[in-house]
Amino acid sequence: VIDSADGLVVFGDHTCVIKFVDQPFVQGADGIKILKPIGDLSAAYLAYYLQAYPLPTDGYRRHFSLLKDYQVALPPLETQQAIVAEI
Repeated sequence: VIDSADGLVVFGDHTCVIKFVDQPFVQGADGIKILKPIGDLSAAYLAYYLQAYPLPTDGYRRHFSLLKDYQVALPPLETQQAIVAEI
């Protein structure tokens, strides 16, 4: 069981599907990456950002290498929290 009380982002490596998870869960597939933001990046903000500005997909293949190079606009944490609250 993965404890995600602080919030995690689940990234479908083959499909680029993004999910924000803030409750315990069990990884059911090996085609996902579990992202735990560090520093002043909110997991909920990251999930909503990636849903609003998705990665370009290239069929059913691994996309994590594209995500590693993806640039996310990073406003101050208070602004991120306000955006998430508004959504």
